[in-house]
Amino acid sequence: MKWNVPISLFFIILLFACNSPSKKTEPVVTQEDIPVAARPSKDVKTHVVEIRQMKFEPQEIKVHAGDQVVWINKDIMNHDVTEQSKKAWASSPLTTGQSWSRVVTQTADYYCNLHQVMKGKIVVVE
Repeated sequence: MKWNVPISLFFIILLFACNSPSKKTEPVVTQEDIPVAARPSKDVKTHVVEIRQMKFEPQEIKVHAGDQVVWINKDIMNHDVTEQSKKAWASSPLTTGQSWSRVVTQTADYYCNLHQVMKGKIVVVE
């Protein structure tokens, strides 16, 4: 009978741990989240590429050197963004709602390393 209290206490703690509410929120990046030194100048534009239904949308974007590209995963699966020819840059796997960005300086083809049929292109124009 002396085990009843510790066992009961264990199950009460387990019950509360399993029923604790968990909120899944999508990360949102605002201009204020970016340190002042890293913020692009007023002339620099931010371009958004959405990842939906196993595709990059738009598949090809035209930007100026120094513009920022933000990829947002709006698919139900994890995806990444990897430069195709030399693997010069790559994101970590992005879960639903996560985003990743980089400042673009040259034309590049990219793909999802997790789903290699997914391809995109960044074209740097004058």
